[in-house]
Amino acid sequence: MNKNNAKLSPRLWIGMLMCSFIGGLAWNVENMYFNTFLWNEVYEGSVGVTALTYTDAVNIMVTFSAIVAVVTTFIMGTLSEKMKNRKAFISFGYIAWGIITALFGFITKENVANIFGISDAVKIVIATAWVVVVMDMIMTFMGSTSNDSAFQAWVTDVTTPETTQTVETAFTFVGFLAMAVIMVVGSLAQGGVIPYSVFFIGLGIVVTIAGVVALFVVDNPKKLEDAKKDVSTPKTS
Repeated sequence: MNKNNAKLSPRLWIGMLMCSFIGGLAWNVENMYFNTFLWNEVYEGSVGVTALTYTDAVNIMVTFSAIVAVVTTFIMGTLSEKMKNRKAFISFGYIAWGIITALFGFITKENVANIFGISDAVKIVIATAWVVVVMDMIMTFMGSTSNDSAFQAWVTDVTTPETTQTVETAFTFVGFLAMAVIMVVGSLAQGGVIPYSVFFIGLGIVVTIAGVVALFVVDNPKKLEDAKKDVSTPKTS
């Protein structure tokens, strides 16, 4: 292969680095700060919660999230391959991922109590914990669909053996940068400097914007478009 043909276009780099960085932000928030959010905003100061303790809630959240991630990556990865449309899964997946992330900013014991009509303090804590667990599962579904399934497959589609190492090196750097950014901003939320609502809503907006931008910078690989045409074109005898 000609060396020039192995180069990735600026547009491809923008799409890959943006999705990698923003996806890293969202995943790091889930991995690092959902448990602190659960403690600081739901369990801290609560007494008498034995039916679903903080440790129980975290264990359930981690277990369910892992199961959802594995199942989603397999099913949605297969579906995106079958539909030959990585762009839709990435773009609309990131938009939905951002919206779900932003909704965490509205999860409070007061809101849960009002929505479900609960007045008992212990039941409010348990209900709020379950809301966090379920929302985490939904967020994991969207992240696994858009990032782990469609985006990673798209990267494989648009790179070549000559460019793979360069892309992987860039992703490693971007991954560390995303973690550093989240550690700084997340520590502000954990320490009470900024509200968790601002933390989650702000991140959600950023992820959603990335999904919108992806509509313009991410294209389906030519081989997928060709495969889609082959499937849709009726065969003549």
